[in-house]
Amino acid sequence: MDDDIFKYAMQTYAGKETDRKNEPHGLRVVKHMVSHLNEPNKYHVYFDNFFTSHYLMKEMARRGIKATCTVRNAEDISNTHVMENVCVSME
Repeated sequence: MDDDIFKYAMQTYAGKETDRKNEPHGLRVVKHMVSHLNEPNKYHVYFDNFFTSHYLMKEMARRGIKATCTVRNAEDISNTHVMENVCVSME
């Protein structure tokens, strides 16, 4: 294991939430994790396509957090509006 990497916060999944907000699950999870950061602009978070959304990337930018994510194959999201050839810089 890399000595420069450590687990900072953890959330254990304990089944479906009864107190659901009007936010997607992935967005709620990532927002909860980054809520523990004292100086958000010093961090870069990475997440996979389960958590990835336009709203999440906007939220990370609003908080000054650098973020990298994976996206699904366009065939899997054919009913979703996808912007092509877009480069987003958080710097």
